[in-house]
Amino acid sequence: HKYDTASRHIDCSACGYDTCADMMRAIYNGFNNSRNCIHYEQAEADRLEKLSLSDELTGVQSHNAYLLATQYGHGSCVAGTTFVMADVNGLKRANDTKGHAEGDRLLRTAAQCLAAIFGKGNVYRIGGDEFVAIVQDLSHATVCARLGEAQQSLEGLDVSVAFGTAHAGVSTTYRELKDDADKVMYKDKLACYARHGWKPRG
Repeated sequence: HKYDTASRHIDCSACGYDTCADMMRAIYNGFNNSRNCIHYEQAEADRLEKLSLSDELTGVQSHNAYLLATQYGHGSCVAGTTFVMADVNGLKRANDTKGHAEGDRLLRTAAQCLAAIFGKGNVYRIGGDEFVAIVQDLSHATVCARLGEAQQSLEGLDVSVAFGTAHAGVSTTYRELKDDADKVMYKDKLACYARHGWKPRG
């Protein structure tokens, strides 16, 4: 992680060598290991934490990030928060009939759409085909209108996504909002399946 001149001259001596240059020579000659450098270890820890909080496939926030942001669902939402549930329809069918590359396309496209509307930092992939957006800077009516537009745009890209929303009052927990949004999303999912002539999974 020492990619520039400044980072190669921290010279904290925590590793037991007087300078970073001495430490690097020891590593080069096989007498030491980069993991004995506390700055390397911190940078590595930061890198791994970032990976754990980001979904590798879609680039939005991960399930771990969602759990932290919502205090494992027990945290109270800011009044006026809109909770969005999104479920990519037909993912298993796409994987089975067209291959996983097509399934990945559906997921990436849905994630990119949500991130474009609400910001990547507010969108989380919480399951195989499920996404969540936590929106605090738009009214519930505006969120619903934008989701309606998004749903039509996605259909034009051969991507079907069901949406559900819930609006937070005072002292509403994230878990309560998620449950309410999930019920609305399920109704929309049935409507999406009916439009496509698909049979809902049992």
